[in-house]
Amino acid sequence: MTAAGTIKTGRIIVVDDELEIREYIKLLLQEHHYEVFAAASGEEALSHLEKQEFAVLVTDIRMPGMSGIELIRKSKRTRESLQCIVITGHGDIDSAVMALRMGAAGYLQKPLDFAELEATIALALDKSRLVGLVERQQQHLEQLVKERTQSLQEANEQLRHEIEVLKDAEKKVLHQSCHDYLTGLPNRLFLEDRLFTMVASARRYKKKFSIMVLDFNGFKEVNDRFGHEIDARVLQTLATRLVYLLRATDTIIRMGGDTFLLLLPDIKNKRDATNVAEKVRAALAAPMYLGQHVESISTSIGIATYPDDGETTDMLTEKAEKEVCRMRQAKSLSP
Repeated sequence: MTAAGTIKTGRIIVVDDELEIREYIKLLLQEHHYEVFAAASGEEALSHLEKQEFAVLVTDIRMPGMSGIELIRKSKRTRESLQCIVITGHGDIDSAVMALRMGAAGYLQKPLDFAELEATIALALDKSRLVGLVERQQQHLEQLVKERTQSLQEANEQLRHEIEVLKDAEKKVLHQSCHDYLTGLPNRLFLEDRLFTMVASARRYKKKFSIMVLDFNGFKEVNDRFGHEIDARVLQTLATRLVYLLRATDTIIRMGGDTFLLLLPDIKNKRDATNVAEKVRAALAAPMYLGQHVESISTSIGIATYPDDGETTDMLTEKAEKEVCRMRQAKSLSP
Protein backbone atom coordinates (compact mmCIF):
# COMPACT_ATOMS: atom_id res chain seq x y z
CA MET A 1 0.00 0.00 0.00
CA THR A 2 1.35 3.45 -0.93
CA ALA A 3 2.09 5.73 2.00
CA ALA A 4 0.28 9.08 2.08
CA GLY A 5 2.11 11.64 -0.05
CA THR A 6 4.37 9.07 -1.77
CA ILE A 7 4.38 9.37 -5.58
CA LYS A 8 3.66 6.04 -7.28
CA THR A 9 6.20 4.81 -9.80
CA GLY A 10 5.44 5.52 -13.46
CA ARG A 11 4.68 8.87 -15.08
CA ILE A 12 1.25 9.22 -16.78
CA ILE A 13 0.13 11.62 -19.53
CA VAL A 14 -3.60 12.31 -20.08
CA VAL A 15 -4.70 13.58 -23.51
CA ASP A 16 -8.17 15.01 -24.19
CA ASP A 17 -9.29 18.11 -26.08
CA GLU A 18 -11.96 18.76 -23.42
CA LEU A 19 -10.38 20.69 -20.54
CA GLU A 20 -12.95 19.50 -17.99
CA ILE A 21 -12.37 15.80 -18.71
CA ARG A 22 -8.57 15.86 -18.76
CA GLU A 23 -8.36 17.99 -15.60
CA TYR A 24 -10.88 15.68 -13.89
CA ILE A 25 -8.78 12.60 -14.69
CA LYS A 26 -5.56 14.41 -13.76
CA LEU A 27 -6.87 15.55 -10.36
CA LEU A 28 -8.32 12.11 -9.52
CA LEU A 29 -5.02 10.40 -10.27
CA GLN A 30 -2.97 13.05 -8.44
CA GLU A 31 -5.16 12.58 -5.37
CA HIS A 32 -4.09 8.92 -5.45
CA HIS A 33 -0.40 9.91 -5.69
CA TYR A 34 0.24 9.38 -9.39
CA GLU A 35 2.59 11.72 -11.27
CA VAL A 36 0.36 13.07 -14.04
CA PHE A 37 0.78 15.45 -17.00
CA ALA A 38 -2.04 16.68 -19.25
CA ALA A 39 -2.15 17.62 -22.94
CA ALA A 40 -4.95 19.17 -24.99
CA SER A 41 -4.01 17.51 -28.30
CA GLY A 42 -2.06 14.68 -29.84
CA GLU A 43 0.57 17.13 -31.09
CA GLU A 44 1.13 18.52 -27.58
CA ALA A 45 1.32 14.99 -26.17
CA LEU A 46 4.03 14.00 -28.68
CA SER A 47 6.03 17.06 -27.64
CA HIS A 48 5.91 15.90 -24.00
CA LEU A 49 6.79 12.34 -25.01
CA GLU A 50 9.89 13.54 -26.85
CA LYS A 51 11.16 15.41 -23.77
CA GLN A 52 10.29 13.00 -20.95
CA GLU A 53 9.80 9.32 -20.27
CA PHE A 54 6.21 8.21 -19.63
CA ALA A 55 4.91 4.79 -18.57
CA VAL A 56 1.23 5.24 -19.53
CA LEU A 57 -0.64 7.31 -22.13
CA VAL A 58 -4.38 7.85 -21.52
CA THR A 59 -6.01 9.38 -24.62
CA ASP A 60 -9.43 10.17 -26.01
CA ILE A 61 -9.98 8.56 -29.41
CA ARG A 62 -11.85 11.38 -31.14
CA MET A 63 -10.01 14.73 -31.03
CA PRO A 64 -9.55 17.60 -33.50
CA GLY A 65 -6.36 17.29 -35.51
CA MET A 66 -4.48 14.15 -34.55
CA SER A 67 -6.80 11.36 -33.37
CA GLY A 68 -6.07 9.10 -30.45
CA ILE A 69 -5.47 6.21 -32.87
CA GLU A 70 -2.82 8.20 -34.76
CA LEU A 71 -1.23 9.33 -31.49
CA ILE A 72 -0.87 5.71 -30.36
CA ARG A 73 0.62 4.71 -33.73
CA LYS A 74 3.25 7.47 -33.60
CA SER A 75 4.10 7.18 -29.91
CA LYS A 76 4.54 3.36 -29.99
CA ARG A 77 7.06 3.46 -32.85
CA THR A 78 9.99 4.35 -30.59
CA ARG A 79 8.55 3.65 -27.13
CA GLU A 80 7.88 -0.07 -26.82
CA SER A 81 7.32 0.07 -23.06
CA LEU A 82 4.75 2.93 -23.30
CA GLN A 83 1.30 1.51 -22.47
CA CYS A 84 -1.71 3.20 -24.08
CA ILE A 85 -5.26 3.35 -22.72
CA VAL A 86 -8.04 4.77 -24.91
CA ILE A 87 -11.20 6.59 -23.81
CA THR A 88 -14.28 6.03 -25.97
CA GLY A 89 -17.75 7.45 -26.08
CA HIS A 90 -20.88 5.28 -26.03
CA GLY A 91 -21.16 3.28 -29.26
CA ASP A 92 -17.51 3.79 -30.31
CA ILE A 93 -16.44 0.21 -29.58
CA ASP A 94 -15.03 -0.33 -33.11
CA SER A 95 -12.38 2.35 -32.52
CA ALA A 96 -11.49 0.76 -29.16
CA VAL A 97 -11.08 -2.64 -30.85
CA MET A 98 -8.79 -1.04 -33.46
CA ALA A 99 -6.68 0.53 -30.70
CA LEU A 100 -6.38 -2.81 -28.88
CA ARG A 101 -5.24 -4.50 -32.09
CA MET A 102 -2.56 -1.80 -32.40
CA GLY A 103 -1.26 -2.71 -28.96
CA ALA A 104 -3.30 -0.56 -26.56
CA ALA A 105 -3.32 -1.97 -23.03
CA GLY A 106 -7.02 -1.29 -22.41
CA TYR A 107 -10.00 0.96 -23.00
CA LEU A 108 -12.45 2.96 -20.88
CA GLN A 109 -15.97 4.19 -21.70
CA LYS A 110 -17.44 7.57 -20.84
CA PRO A 111 -18.74 8.38 -18.29
CA LEU A 112 -15.60 7.23 -16.52
CA ASP A 113 -15.68 5.01 -13.45
CA PHE A 114 -12.67 5.81 -11.25
CA ALA A 115 -12.30 2.28 -9.88
CA GLU A 116 -12.15 0.94 -13.45
CA LEU A 117 -9.75 3.75 -14.44
CA GLU A 118 -7.34 3.01 -11.59
CA ALA A 119 -7.50 -0.77 -12.14
CA THR A 120 -6.73 -0.34 -15.87
CA ILE A 121 -3.86 2.08 -15.17
CA ALA A 122 -2.41 -0.26 -12.51
CA LEU A 123 -2.34 -3.12 -15.05
CA ALA A 124 -0.77 -0.83 -17.67
CA LEU A 125 1.92 0.32 -15.20
CA ASP A 126 2.70 -3.31 -14.34
CA LYS A 127 3.09 -4.17 -18.02
CA SER A 128 5.23 -1.07 -18.66
CA ARG A 129 7.55 -2.04 -15.82
CA LEU A 130 7.72 -5.61 -17.10
CA VAL A 131 8.48 -4.56 -20.69
CA GLY A 132 11.14 -2.15 -19.42
CA LEU A 133 12.62 -4.92 -17.29
CA VAL A 134 12.76 -7.29 -20.26
CA GLU A 135 14.37 -4.60 -22.45
CA ARG A 136 17.03 -3.88 -19.82
CA GLN A 137 17.59 -7.58 -19.21
CA GLN A 138 17.95 -8.22 -22.94
CA GLN A 139 20.52 -5.42 -23.25
CA HIS A 140 22.40 -6.79 -20.27
CA LEU A 141 22.36 -10.32 -21.68
CA GLU A 142 23.59 -9.11 -25.07
CA GLN A 143 26.57 -7.49 -23.35
CA LEU A 144 27.27 -10.70 -21.44
CA VAL A 145 27.23 -12.68 -24.70
CA LYS A 146 29.86 -10.36 -26.16
CA GLU A 147 32.09 -10.57 -23.11
CA ARG A 148 31.53 -14.20 -22.22
CA THR A 149 30.68 -16.32 -25.21
CA GLN A 150 30.85 -19.41 -23.01
CA SER A 151 27.69 -18.27 -21.17
CA LEU A 152 25.59 -17.92 -24.34
CA GLN A 153 23.31 -20.87 -23.60
CA GLU A 154 22.57 -19.71 -20.07
CA ALA A 155 21.89 -16.17 -21.27
CA ASN A 156 19.49 -17.41 -23.94
CA GLU A 157 17.62 -19.49 -21.38
CA GLN A 158 17.27 -16.43 -19.17
CA LEU A 159 16.06 -14.35 -22.08
CA ARG A 160 13.50 -16.99 -23.05
CA HIS A 161 12.26 -16.99 -19.47
CA GLU A 162 11.82 -13.22 -19.52
CA ILE A 163 9.97 -13.43 -22.83
CA GLU A 164 7.61 -16.05 -21.37
CA VAL A 165 6.96 -13.75 -18.42
CA LEU A 166 6.13 -10.95 -20.86
CA LYS A 167 3.84 -13.23 -22.87
CA ASP A 168 2.02 -14.22 -19.69
CA ALA A 169 1.59 -10.55 -18.83
CA GLU A 170 0.25 -9.81 -22.32
CA LYS A 171 -2.24 -12.67 -21.97
CA LYS A 172 -3.36 -11.21 -18.66
CA VAL A 173 -3.81 -7.75 -20.21
CA LEU A 174 -5.73 -9.25 -23.15
CA HIS A 175 -8.01 -11.12 -20.74
CA GLN A 176 -8.59 -7.92 -18.75
CA SER A 177 -9.44 -5.99 -21.94
CA CYS A 178 -12.17 -8.53 -22.84
CA HIS A 179 -13.60 -8.99 -19.32
CA ASP A 180 -15.40 -6.76 -16.86
CA TYR A 181 -13.12 -5.78 -13.95
CA LEU A 182 -15.96 -5.80 -11.37
CA THR A 183 -17.77 -9.08 -12.10
CA GLY A 184 -15.12 -10.99 -14.07
CA LEU A 185 -17.69 -11.60 -16.83
CA PRO A 186 -16.95 -11.07 -20.54
CA ASN A 187 -17.57 -7.51 -21.78
CA ARG A 188 -18.69 -5.86 -25.05
CA LEU A 189 -15.43 -6.67 -26.87
CA PHE A 190 -15.98 -10.37 -26.21
CA LEU A 191 -19.58 -10.14 -27.46
CA GLU A 192 -18.66 -9.20 -31.03
CA ASP A 193 -16.66 -12.37 -31.81
CA ARG A 194 -18.88 -14.72 -29.79
CA LEU A 195 -22.13 -13.57 -31.40
CA PHE A 196 -20.61 -13.71 -34.89
CA THR A 197 -19.53 -17.32 -34.26
CA MET A 198 -22.98 -18.28 -32.95
CA VAL A 199 -24.73 -16.84 -36.02
CA ALA A 200 -22.37 -18.69 -38.38
CA SER A 201 -22.84 -21.99 -36.50
CA ALA A 202 -26.64 -21.67 -36.30
CA ARG A 203 -26.86 -20.86 -40.00
CA ARG A 204 -24.69 -23.84 -40.95
CA TYR A 205 -26.47 -26.41 -38.76
CA LYS A 206 -29.94 -24.83 -39.07
CA LYS A 207 -30.31 -24.30 -35.32
CA LYS A 208 -31.87 -21.57 -33.20
CA PHE A 209 -30.35 -19.53 -30.41
CA SER A 210 -31.56 -16.62 -28.31
CA ILE A 211 -30.08 -13.48 -26.86
CA MET A 212 -31.51 -11.71 -23.83
CA VAL A 213 -30.83 -8.14 -22.76
CA LEU A 214 -31.30 -7.66 -18.99
CA ASP A 215 -31.94 -4.28 -17.40
CA PHE A 216 -32.33 -4.02 -13.61
CA ASN A 217 -35.28 -1.86 -12.52
CA GLY A 218 -34.66 0.46 -9.58
CA PHE A 219 -30.90 -0.06 -9.67
CA LYS A 220 -30.22 3.69 -9.75
CA GLU A 221 -32.29 4.13 -6.57
CA VAL A 222 -30.15 1.49 -4.79
CA ASN A 223 -27.05 3.39 -5.92
CA ASP A 224 -28.45 6.72 -4.70
CA ARG A 225 -29.45 5.31 -1.30
CA PHE A 226 -26.42 3.15 -0.48
CA GLY A 227 -23.54 4.45 -2.62
CA HIS A 228 -21.02 2.85 -5.00
CA GLU A 229 -19.70 0.17 -2.62
CA ILE A 230 -23.14 -1.41 -2.17
CA ASP A 231 -23.82 -0.77 -5.88
CA ALA A 232 -20.80 -2.97 -6.73
CA ARG A 233 -21.87 -5.71 -4.27
CA VAL A 234 -25.33 -5.82 -5.84
CA LEU A 235 -23.89 -6.21 -9.36
CA GLN A 236 -21.51 -8.95 -8.20
CA THR A 237 -24.36 -10.80 -6.46
CA LEU A 238 -26.57 -10.63 -9.55
CA ALA A 239 -23.71 -11.82 -11.77
CA THR A 240 -23.03 -14.77 -9.43
CA ARG A 241 -26.69 -15.79 -9.48
CA LEU A 242 -26.68 -15.81 -13.29
CA VAL A 243 -23.52 -17.95 -13.40
CA TYR A 244 -25.06 -20.58 -11.10
CA LEU A 245 -28.42 -20.52 -12.88
CA LEU A 246 -27.39 -20.88 -16.52
CA ARG A 247 -25.75 -23.72 -18.43
CA ALA A 248 -21.99 -23.97 -18.99
CA THR A 249 -22.61 -23.44 -22.71
CA ASP A 250 -24.45 -20.15 -22.10
CA THR A 251 -22.54 -16.85 -22.13
CA ILE A 252 -23.15 -13.97 -19.70
CA ILE A 253 -21.86 -10.55 -20.72
CA ARG A 254 -21.84 -7.30 -18.76
CA MET A 255 -22.55 -4.62 -21.34
CA GLY A 256 -21.86 -1.77 -18.91
CA GLY A 257 -23.66 -0.15 -15.98
CA ASP A 258 -26.58 -2.34 -14.93
CA THR A 259 -27.14 -3.92 -18.35
CA PHE A 260 -26.28 -7.59 -18.96
CA LEU A 261 -26.68 -9.74 -22.09
CA LEU A 262 -27.15 -13.51 -22.24
CA LEU A 263 -26.33 -15.76 -25.21
CA LEU A 264 -28.28 -19.03 -25.14
CA PRO A 265 -27.30 -21.60 -27.82
CA ASP A 266 -29.45 -24.54 -28.96
CA ILE A 267 -32.82 -23.00 -28.11
CA LYS A 268 -35.62 -25.03 -29.74
CA ASN A 269 -38.24 -22.29 -29.85
CA LYS A 270 -39.31 -18.97 -28.35
CA ARG A 271 -41.18 -20.75 -25.59
CA ASP A 272 -37.91 -22.23 -24.34
CA ALA A 273 -36.36 -18.75 -24.28
CA THR A 274 -39.37 -17.36 -22.40
CA ASN A 275 -39.09 -20.13 -19.80
CA VAL A 276 -35.43 -19.30 -19.25
CA ALA A 277 -36.31 -15.61 -18.90
CA GLU A 278 -38.85 -16.42 -16.19
CA LYS A 279 -36.27 -18.45 -14.25
CA VAL A 280 -33.79 -15.58 -14.57
CA ARG A 281 -36.34 -13.07 -13.28
CA ALA A 282 -37.17 -15.27 -10.30
CA ALA A 283 -33.53 -15.91 -9.39
CA LEU A 284 -32.56 -12.24 -9.60
CA ALA A 285 -35.62 -11.10 -7.63
CA ALA A 286 -34.61 -13.10 -4.55
CA PRO A 287 -33.94 -10.76 -1.59
CA MET A 288 -30.44 -9.34 -1.06
CA TYR A 289 -29.28 -8.42 2.42
CA LEU A 290 -27.39 -5.11 2.37
CA GLY A 291 -26.33 -4.48 5.94
CA GLN A 292 -29.55 -3.83 7.84
CA HIS A 293 -31.55 -3.46 4.65
CA VAL A 294 -33.19 -6.07 2.45
CA GLU A 295 -33.58 -5.22 -1.24
CA SER A 296 -35.13 -6.99 -4.23
CA ILE A 297 -34.30 -6.17 -7.83
CA SER A 298 -36.82 -6.72 -10.62
CA THR A 299 -35.55 -7.25 -14.16
CA SER A 300 -36.77 -6.19 -17.61
CA ILE A 301 -35.72 -8.79 -20.21
CA GLY A 302 -35.76 -8.34 -23.96
CA ILE A 303 -35.54 -11.55 -26.05
CA ALA A 304 -34.53 -12.07 -29.67
CA THR A 305 -34.26 -15.51 -31.30
CA TYR A 306 -32.30 -16.46 -34.41
CA PRO A 307 -33.53 -16.63 -37.14
CA ASP A 308 -37.12 -15.65 -36.20
CA ASP A 309 -36.21 -12.11 -35.08
CA GLY A 310 -33.24 -11.51 -37.36
CA GLU A 311 -30.33 -13.18 -39.13
CA THR A 312 -27.56 -10.70 -38.27
CA THR A 313 -25.97 -9.73 -34.98
CA ASP A 314 -27.17 -6.12 -35.33
CA MET A 315 -30.78 -7.14 -36.00
CA LEU A 316 -30.87 -9.47 -32.99
CA THR A 317 -29.33 -7.07 -30.48
CA GLU A 318 -31.51 -4.21 -31.73
CA LYS A 319 -34.67 -6.33 -31.37
CA ALA A 320 -33.80 -7.35 -27.79
CA GLU A 321 -32.83 -3.79 -26.78
CA LYS A 322 -36.05 -2.36 -28.23
CA GLU A 323 -38.09 -4.86 -26.23
CA VAL A 324 -36.30 -3.83 -23.01
CA CYS A 325 -36.98 -0.15 -23.78
CA ARG A 326 -40.65 -0.93 -24.37
CA MET A 327 -40.86 -2.72 -21.01
CA ARG A 328 -39.20 0.18 -19.17
CA GLN A 329 -41.57 2.68 -20.78
CA ALA A 330 -44.60 0.54 -19.89
CA LYS A 331 -43.36 0.24 -16.30
CA SER A 332 -42.84 4.01 -16.00
CA LEU A 333 -46.41 4.65 -17.24
CA SER A 334 -48.01 2.07 -14.94
CA PRO A 335 -49.61 3.47 -11.77
